[in-house]
Amino acid sequence: MAAATETKKTSRPAAPAGATHAALSRTVLRLRNAFRARAATETAAPPQIVSFELSGPPPSNARDDGKPAAPLDVDEWVELLEQLPAGARLRLCGPKALDFDGLETLLLECGRRSLPVRVETDALELERRAATLFALGVAGVELTLYGPEEVDNRRLGDDEAVERAVRGALTLKGLSATGPAPRLVVTVEVGTENQDHIAELAGHALAVGADRVLVRCLPGEADPHADALVDGRKLFEQIDGLRKRYGGQKIVALPDLPARGFELYCSGSLDSVGPSRCLVPWRGVAVDPFGAVRLCPAARLGSVREDLLSALFNGARAREFRRRLRGGLLEECASCLGRFRRG
Repeated sequence: MAAATETKKTSRPAAPAGATHAALSRTVLRLRNAFRARAATETAAPPQIVSFELSGPPPSNARDDGKPAAPLDVDEWVELLEQLPAGARLRLCGPKALDFDGLETLLLECGRRSLPVRVETDALELERRAATLFALGVAGVELTLYGPEEVDNRRLGDDEAVERAVRGALTLKGLSATGPAPRLVVTVEVGTENQDHIAELAGHALAVGADRVLVRCLPGEADPHADALVDGRKLFEQIDGLRKRYGGQKIVALPDLPARGFELYCSGSLDSVGPSRCLVPWRGVAVDPFGAVRLCPAARLGSVREDLLSALFNGARAREFRRRLRGGLLEECASCLGRFRRG
């Protein structure tokens, strides 16, 4: 028995080179982000979360020569990886992120740098890409569902959207038999069309292998598809029932508020909770498909084709935006979850 135990211990694979150092760097960066954000300094620590938006609509403004801006190619994205600070986490997103031609190249480069990657997708191509995400060590996959099925299919413009999402999730989780599969998170976007079906949707997500379900509701009238307000009381009752059934680690509400606060939030009557200001501009940065850099949807900083990411993140525009935010929430913050605790 002792020999068998010893064999089992020695056969365990060693941690990847640099993994311990990368984990320590992430911890240090997270603490520095938290300190700067709480202190509300205009200069932030290096970004903790960097989002690469691999797909999306072209910008409304054209170049000086009148031609539309060209999207970043895979070489430009890879070069941008060199600018990420030690300890950062990468988020690959966009409605067609899994269709990006250079996805494999980008993920291979992330693996070489021990860079944790989370992919966010609408799941239309997840079944086709599941083996790639598994083999290249993606840390997490987040799917977004609207549901019920006819609503989701209509929004995504595909009569089999939900069926494809289910097949993709099952394929991804099935690969766990041969090794650790990416953590699967399903986000259920709440609107007036599906507010009575949240419990059903969350149950289906857990049934296909979701490690966690995020129930996300936009504040007040911010849902562009809504012609009325979400009933906050009924929605909270559904979320509360799900938590009691599956546990608070499996079901997470965004924003995470008590019953009365959630009702006020859904009615558009709640300005903020927790910290007196949004912390997002101190913690992360996003690069869109055409190179534009933003702290958040309300703060465009410039382009990675014109300046370094680090210079933009703490440049004059970024510092001015943080200075304005120190005085309280801005008009541009109205439709953003970022100003709410754990939102």
